[in-house]
Amino acid sequence: ARNALIRQVSEAFPVSEAFGGVPSLNSLPVNNGTLYGEPVELRISLTVLRISEISQKSQTFKMHYIIDWLWRDCRLLMDCDWVKVTDKHDSFSKFWTPSFRIEEMEDDNKDMSLQQHVLWGHGWDMFMEEHVSIFRCSFDFTDMPFDVQTCTLKLYLPHTQLSVVKLVWSEIVANEITNAEWLIEHPSDWQRSELIRSISSPFGDVRVSVIQAEFNLKRRPNFLLKNFMYQVASFYLLSWVGLWIDVSAVPARAAIGIIPVLVTSNKLSAFAAIIPPISYLTRMEMFMDVTLVMITLHMIEFGMVHFAGRQYKKIVRDTTQVQAWEGDADKVLPYAAIDELPRHAKAYVAAIIFIHLSLDKHMRWVSPAAYVLAIAIILA
Repeated sequence: ARNALIRQVSEAFPVSEAFGGVPSLNSLPVNNGTLYGEPVELRISLTVLRISEISQKSQTFKMHYIIDWLWRDCRLLMDCDWVKVTDKHDSFSKFWTPSFRIEEMEDDNKDMSLQQHVLWGHGWDMFMEEHVSIFRCSFDFTDMPFDVQTCTLKLYLPHTQLSVVKLVWSEIVANEITNAEWLIEHPSDWQRSELIRSISSPFGDVRVSVIQAEFNLKRRPNFLLKNFMYQVASFYLLSWVGLWIDVSAVPARAAIGIIPVLVTSNKLSAFAAIIPPISYLTRMEMFMDVTLVMITLHMIEFGMVHFAGRQYKKIVRDTTQVQAWEGDADKVLPYAAIDELPRHAKAYVAAIIFIHLSLDKHMRWVSPAAYVLAIAIILA
């Protein structure tokens, strides 16, 4: 009896004669408004079941969701309260279903797709379809790791003019949606809007009805902070400690200078691997770049001090006018000898003396001061 009723309803019996012999319901709905030239109003509810696999590399996310459509169709008038027709029923194809498109959709898992009609005896069709789809979302990594991404979903019926179908939001609902790396805005707080846009067609531009949902993904920064920023900052601290090691301890000073440079370079490469190729800098990248520059300067400074030390000893050895102070050549300040040098050599000798005796001492406070100031500007 149920199947017979579904067949009768699908063939628009007994109102087929009143509407000129409608063979089935596989056409746009008919109601009081459409008889007077008004568009069919489709009310849409979105239920978000899960958002997962948020990929910043491919700038996509997977969403499991249900779309509920509701429209009035006088051809559905019947004595029964309601009848359910699933996509497994033979007569399912005889009922009209909206052929929609979500502009940001990259892929749709057909194996997870479910559809069904709930036909109400007073002439309403509640059509439900369940999907698992992958959507694209244009990420902006400028503020990474404290970035907030805005994703948009735009749904419309292609090649169906606004004068024929009008889409209207009903609601967006969901349970609490969680993710390990991202804080997902609750669907009830998503921004909903109803738009009109023009779409090109072989017969010119077509104005269609569009509904749009917009929501935010706020990054939980702990993962990036622990795996990148904190570690890179510790590499800077290790390199800075090297400034306190005597320059004559060449193996120790060289190791503590070069190892942080190499490890920080590897961290930069690892960071580049988790984001797509972009042509602009992020806060995270600027932080690591500044750190790499500072620890590289520490290594360059060591080379300068080491070279100046050897040149200083040569100057002391070759200058007969210098009197050694308690036999310690490193404490000799050969200013008298400088006065006896040719004018073009005075600046070179003065620079050697300053680098050998003072550069390490000044670098110990200039470097952290400059580093802290640069990081404060980047993270401000």
